[in-house]
Amino acid sequence: MSNKSFFIRMLAAIFILMLLLVLLIVLEDSDKSSLIDCQRDIKCWSKKHKYLAESKCKPLIEKLSEYGVEWNTRFKHPIFNHYTISTGDNRELLFTGNRVHFRQGDGASMKMQYGCYFDTKSLDVIDVVLNPY
Repeated sequence: MSNKSFFIRMLAAIFILMLLLVLLIVLEDSDKSSLIDCQRDIKCWSKKHKYLAESKCKPLIEKLSEYGVEWNTRFKHPIFNHYTISTGDNRELLFTGNRVHFRQGDGASMKMQYGCYFDTKSLDVIDVVLNPY
């Protein structure tokens, strides 16, 4: 192999790498803009965080029951049926629902409403609240 063909192949490889780098930068910028657009839309922003919030909130809700819980959820009826922004900067979301029954010591059950405050920056639960329903 001559030095000239080796040099041409190296230039082609460098060109391809530079092209891929530019493509990655452009895609990353478009992801940031779509993330900002999503953050401005409460439906998109809550949908983006709903499943993580559900997986982190559900055990905390269950811990609040002394005798156990019974969830009334199905595929089309997840544990959260409402959402709202709890801060002006869209950092905290409040997910709410009413699909749980807390068992009582006497065997009866009480339907409860619950709320989960979720921080979208740290991706962690801030607080869980309950009210009899």
